[in-house]
Amino acid sequence: MLNVPQLDDLGYDRIFDRARSRIPLLTGEWTDFNHHDPGITVLQTFAWLTDTLNYYMNATGEIHRLKYLKLLGLEPGKSAAACDLSWDADGEIHLARGTRLAAGDIVFELAESRRAVGNRLTRIYNDLGGTFHDLMPFAGVDGGYARIFTYDTDVDTALYLGFARPLEGEVRFWVDVVNEPRNAFVDAFFLSELVWESCADGHWTPVSSVRDDTCGFLRDGFIELRLDTATIELENPVLAGGHYIRCRLVKNGYDVLPRIGRIAVNSIRAEQTQTYARTLELRWTGEARIPLDAYIRETDVLTVAVQDGEGYTVWYEHEADEDSLCDIAPGERPWERVLVFDRERFGTLPPDDAAILVFVADREQWEELRLGTTLGCADERLPFDAENLYSMRLALSETRGGRTYLELWEEWDDITRASWNDRAFRFDRDSREIVFGDSLMGRQPDGGLTVTAVEVKTSLLDGGNVRQGQITRFLDPVDETITITNPSAATGGQACLDSAGLEEAIEEKLNRVTRAVNAADYIALVKATPGLCIDLVTVVTMAEYSAIYGAEQKANTVMVVVKPYSEWEPRPGLSEAYRRRIRDNLEQYRLVTVNVEVVAARYVGVGVYGRIHLRDDAPAARQKVLDCLSDLIDFHQTGQFGKDVVYGNVFSHLEMLDCVAKVSQLSFEHYGEGGDKNIHGDIVVHPDALAYVYETDLEFV
Repeated sequence: MLNVPQLDDLGYDRIFDRARSRIPLLTGEWTDFNHHDPGITVLQTFAWLTDTLNYYMNATGEIHRLKYLKLLGLEPGKSAAACDLSWDADGEIHLARGTRLAAGDIVFELAESRRAVGNRLTRIYNDLGGTFHDLMPFAGVDGGYARIFTYDTDVDTALYLGFARPLEGEVRFWVDVVNEPRNAFVDAFFLSELVWESCADGHWTPVSSVRDDTCGFLRDGFIELRLDTATIELENPVLAGGHYIRCRLVKNGYDVLPRIGRIAVNSIRAEQTQTYARTLELRWTGEARIPLDAYIRETDVLTVAVQDGEGYTVWYEHEADEDSLCDIAPGERPWERVLVFDRERFGTLPPDDAAILVFVADREQWEELRLGTTLGCADERLPFDAENLYSMRLALSETRGGRTYLELWEEWDDITRASWNDRAFRFDRDSREIVFGDSLMGRQPDGGLTVTAVEVKTSLLDGGNVRQGQITRFLDPVDETITITNPSAATGGQACLDSAGLEEAIEEKLNRVTRAVNAADYIALVKATPGLCIDLVTVVTMAEYSAIYGAEQKANTVMVVVKPYSEWEPRPGLSEAYRRRIRDNLEQYRLVTVNVEVVAARYVGVGVYGRIHLRDDAPAARQKVLDCLSDLIDFHQTGQFGKDVVYGNVFSHLEMLDCVAKVSQLSFEHYGEGGDKNIHGDIVVHPDALAYVYETDLEFV
């Protein structure tokens, strides 16, 4: 019998007795405590309900805890680590999807195929108003980064990338960019306008298409260009001896100028997975020969199935024979295969637009991937001893009229979400069993079906987050001239957490701002706006704003005041791109009845004038006085909106300095519309303004 934990040891009798004993304390009119009394019957009913609920709470296990956590939006999730690889080769290369590589004992696989001609980046220049600067000694050297543009909007600026060989067709490279202090973002978001050009026929022309995952050098990512004509070597004495593409800065809207590090010219994506069986999904378009986009080893066996109603009929299994309706032919390279259809040879072709599945598995493991035969019962289980299983797909098959007919079944992490007709199963990682549905949550398979694993991938998950430069060798035979490495670390690997691990995230989940209700909510949400660099934020009521500036007072309106981060402008304004981005981000969090206006911070300069008597008139003493004024006035030090510059406060702080004998004269003046001077000599800073030291004219004696 299961040992059920007791979260509450009160049973029915104790619950009822406790409730009945409290009657005299609550009312003196209730005097009949016998079973026939209707009130007693009500107490008995609720005591029974409480006891029943306690039983269910006591029976809570892992699956129940996960369901409660799901109500809070916390669910187990897993992901494999991934990274961008950079390869180098002397000539044309072909890297196929599924090719295995290694970082020590950790296996990675290419997530895509790539055909290209090897090239090398030989020069990086930036052009600032006609003056070229060589960036190669800085960009990507010992982890270094180089600034590629300028803040001077009157200067024409461009980035030049020089290559050893001509460029034509698709040009793809990966760029390492300094991301801080920018907030992370996933959607396309540009601050500046860039134009990519290539030099062909002696003049620069825009490339025909651009895909810029870096969003104008705001983050790491791929840049993919398509060149209609091949590049030629330039006659420019600085750029001579190379084939160049350039990126011109047409409209400068950068808050922080981009700095680039390593540029990986020949790039390809890899995932930390190891595949033992895979399913290639194709579509029949009338082609007699269809190349298979995957690395297929000599020991692999292939099965081809063509769509037939809701399932698939097997046309080819392992090798061509008299029952085959198609064939698998070798390709140009040892790992390439071609799917062949021929009406004259086989007597048929697939239906128009039919789905085609090609199952690929190692010959020695094929029999192990046949997991057994279904019994046709609910919640049926089949053992499958797989360690570090990442993803899986099953085919349930039977023989009809001499041919094998199969249906695909998909793995669901939570089979309780499946409907009665979904071909779903889950893998119980504790018992290492495949669990099918029960006709309520997932379809219950019929009896007598052969179960075959047609896709099996394993992953170390968070154990695959390896450092940069760790992936250095191929496990599968490829062209020996190809060298490869990962210029950035493999990231994104995440283990599947249990309920205990998820419970640690409850506090963060509950404290996360999901609706802007108060000023703190608005400040947190604006500072986290994706893609932006936000320095300071405050919230001002419409009544305050209207009273100060005489603006039209709008009902239910919140004024959000923003100072963006800038490394070149000490008192930056708020660009329209920033304003629009912040507004769009707040739109999903604001209350329906509240309107939000995003305005730029104002700045009020404070001039400080007076006579300071120093104990020792030395440069260090003078600097100490200036530092004290900056600490008390300048927003770079205080970080506060609307911080008044109070005469008495500044006066007393100066006199308390050990280097100051006395302050004989002191006065303030304000510059700008962000503040006023009152009758006490204080500078009253408006709630949407930031004070800064405009000038100091002090006589030191």
